[in-house]
Amino acid sequence: MPPLSSIKRLPPAIKEKIDNLLAKNHTLDEIIEALDQLDLEDMPSRSALGRYKKDLKKISERVMRTRHVAEALATKFGDEPGSSIARVNIEVLHSLVLEMLTGGEDDEPVTLEPQKAMFAAKALQSLASASKTDNDRIEQELEARLKQLKREMADHIEKVADKSGGLSALAVEKIRSEVLGVR
Repeated sequence: MPPLSSIKRLPPAIKEKIDNLLAKNHTLDEIIEALDQLDLEDMPSRSALGRYKKDLKKISERVMRTRHVAEALATKFGDEPGSSIARVNIEVLHSLVLEMLTGGEDDEPVTLEPQKAMFAAKALQSLASASKTDNDRIEQELEARLKQLKREMADHIEKVADKSGGLSALAVEKIRSEVLGVR
């Protein structure tokens, strides 16, 4: 394992200052100037700052790509009842496991060591469990919404019956309880 970057070895407050300056698009020279004013014992080199900035940019781009994919998937599932980030995560993880098991796009044969096979099996088990949990949550949401709609329909029938005078209170109560299942 390569040694820890000199930036990552700095005290958290100094590292946070560097991160903030980078986030505000300060140049490396401006960051070095700001660090010079802090009179650090172990001043990071310009090249270390440059590598750190480059790594941070790569991570940031990866996070942005992942966020865009997640947003696209969330939009896809957005029209379905009970859509959630959990569903997006399940889909993403399922794709990753499938890609790992099938060798990705290069169609190379996949050989799994026992430990990796166990990891894949546990990942698939977790996916199945997450899917069931998500489906249970969706079912609960739909049941709650159905109950609410039935109550609203029963209230509406009662209002219409009161206005028209055509239905007796007993008939309205029968419709509420027997047809809509609302008491």
